[in-house]
Amino acid sequence: MLEGVVDHYLQNVTEREFDAPLLALLAASGFFDIHKIHGAYEFGKDFIAKRQDDGRVRQYSIQSKAGDINTAAWREIRAQVDEARYNTIAHPSFDSTMERVAVLVTTGRLVGGAAPDAQQYREFLKGRGEIGFDVWDQDLLRQWLVGDPTCGLAGGLTGDFLAVLGAIDQGTVNQRQLERHTRTWATAPLPRVAIEVAVVAERLRENRRSDMAAFAAICALRAARSQPGAKNAEFFAGLARQLHAAYGLGLLEQYRAAIEDPRSLLNEVSPLMPHIVYPIVCLRLVETWGLLALQLGLSEPERRACAEAVSTVLSSQPGVERPPSDGWAHSVLLGALGSWVVGGQSVERYLEAVFVWLLDRYEDGWGLPSSEATETEEIEFLVGPPLLHVEKKQRSHSYLAAVLLDLCVIFGLPRLYEQGVGDLQALGVVPTLLLADESLARWGAGEFGLRAITNARYAAKWTDGPPFAQHHLARVDTIDSWDALALSTLPRNRHPFQAIVDLALAGKIEPSENI
Repeated sequence: MLEGVVDHYLQNVTEREFDAPLLALLAASGFFDIHKIHGAYEFGKDFIAKRQDDGRVRQYSIQSKAGDINTAAWREIRAQVDEARYNTIAHPSFDSTMERVAVLVTTGRLVGGAAPDAQQYREFLKGRGEIGFDVWDQDLLRQWLVGDPTCGLAGGLTGDFLAVLGAIDQGTVNQRQLERHTRTWATAPLPRVAIEVAVVAERLRENRRSDMAAFAAICALRAARSQPGAKNAEFFAGLARQLHAAYGLGLLEQYRAAIEDPRSLLNEVSPLMPHIVYPIVCLRLVETWGLLALQLGLSEPERRACAEAVSTVLSSQPGVERPPSDGWAHSVLLGALGSWVVGGQSVERYLEAVFVWLLDRYEDGWGLPSSEATETEEIEFLVGPPLLHVEKKQRSHSYLAAVLLDLCVIFGLPRLYEQGVGDLQALGVVPTLLLADESLARWGAGEFGLRAITNARYAAKWTDGPPFAQHHLARVDTIDSWDALALSTLPRNRHPFQAIVDLALAGKIEPSENI
């Protein structure tokens, strides 16, 4: 069954989506000094790497393609293979003095006349004593992806893995299920994690859930950060960030034309209960793009495009102002941060609108459910008060309240801060959150190292600067600020205040003329 899963993946994955699992395969197979150089000036090489073979280190040049290669395609690719064999322009780490190996990787097969023509060409090169080339095709890749002891899927929890894929295909997978499944990644071999997340993310994209594919990539980042002493941990963390960016930017292309008009965006969502699905879609979009707007590893045009898309959603889509539970507080946080990157003209208005929504829910209903709420509980809290047969006890605690007050502090919004503190107190709403020693808590994958702040006491009046509350002094020192913020979106009940301050200061870029 796993072989069928892997074949389906290889047949449907795009060339760039296969970059991360290919890099993982290389690392797991003893390659080192690995570099991705795909671009306008790759000179026949998507990747370069070195490996010790039979006691000697050889320089590999790797060209990657997706899908079957027919005769016509092979004739075009052969020129790239020749460049990979001979051209030494690649990267400062490329060692032209070493014995060179050229490799053509394809997620499909050489079909039709391509296979015999390639074989004949290899024999021709061998007969002339020239540098040859290897072909890694679908059959070989399947063998590695399933059975390789260092990264093969057969070494994992196969039943749970197949259950997640089944839920994706049935359209029933949700963020909570995916997060819980991926907690096992925190102690799994990182090459296997890289392969599994690639398969899961591609299946999600195929089912029009690129937002969840980007979320799965953050789950893989958690695995790398939970094992800082593992071999190539930093390398795999970089792969997870690349995968998150790939799916997040793909989501931007998918929705860019719809985000300026609520009706257009509504046409993109499920016809089943659109009044509930619509705000969730808005919140998922700004969370994904907000993270990318803060990702300094992306190009400035990519970051700007994401930040401007977030600003557009905040100013055009009322659904983004209505988080259905505390579990969506991170979406509000990242929406505000994403817009702030390019000027943030809409940030104060947006935060005030969310404040009004939150206060109305507590004044006229049961409040908002916790970060642990299921989808059913979110719906019950949203539509329940008018229905006499649904009974819930009103909540007094609110993680979203803590997030909103913290953002007022970070962005310097004294009027909104003081008004928010006063209104929350008047309604008896208590800001709450968790603090964590993530070396034990592992961003939701561990069970220890947590401390609940059941009543985050904020100063009633604006002062010259933080701390306005005790948790403002806490800091995550073990990882960089972006990783800390991204990983906090997994447990969804805490956020790294100081990391957010750092990102808000470092992430600003000039907006384009159209915003």
